[in-house]
Amino acid sequence: MTDFTEPCDIHCTGWWEQTGLGRQPMQPLQLRLHQNQLTGAGQDIVGEFRLSGELKADGTLRLVKQYLGRHQVLYAGIYDGEGTLSGVWDVGFDHGRWLIRFNKVASQTTPDITDLRPPR
Repeated sequence: MTDFTEPCDIHCTGWWEQTGLGRQPMQPLQLRLHQNQLTGAGQDIVGEFRLSGELKADGTLRLVKQYLGRHQVLYAGIYDGEGTLSGVWDVGFDHGRWLIRFNKVASQTTPDITDLRPPR
């Protein structure tokens, strides 16, 4: 599993599914991982939202998606260790699948990969 001891801002793509609405994109979507805390923000067909929750060492996670001025949605799932979060969302009267995939780490401290040539 990736170590998020340093704050890590991540541009993401994601979706959730609901009977009658089908698969709905969450975009734009930005996450921040720091230690075991996950926060973020985005927008979807329902409106603008904030995310907050916890990513445990075993890869399980729980998030609260708070729509601004509206209701909350509980997201429970797993992190696969390779950039994908997935699981089931629940609002009490309805539920469905969801997925978030990391696109690009915005605060990446590792330099880009470059070709190294032997000295002459």
